[in-house]
Amino acid sequence: GWERAEAEAVALREQLDSALQQKLAAEDRVSHLDGALRDSLQQLRHVREEQEQIIHETIMKKTRDWDKVRCEFEVKLEDVEQQLL
Repeated sequence: GWERAEAEAVALREQLDSALQQKLAAEDRVSHLDGALRDSLQQLRHVREEQEQIIHETIMKKTRDWDKVRCEFEVKLEDVEQQLL
């Protein structure tokens, strides 16, 4: 009776220790994955910021190009108007 209860207690303690080890391993894995997720999100933000900067610079350049062409066209249009008068 007593030996059997003691053996069961030892088995339960071993199961508890195993479960605790599994819990610690899972918590360690969650911590590692959380860090990896944070790193990935930071990289994603960085890439998004770079892309936004490239888009902004491209828009600004195209706007300047368009303004230059428009001004040249306006000058030519004024020349033609003067020639017609």
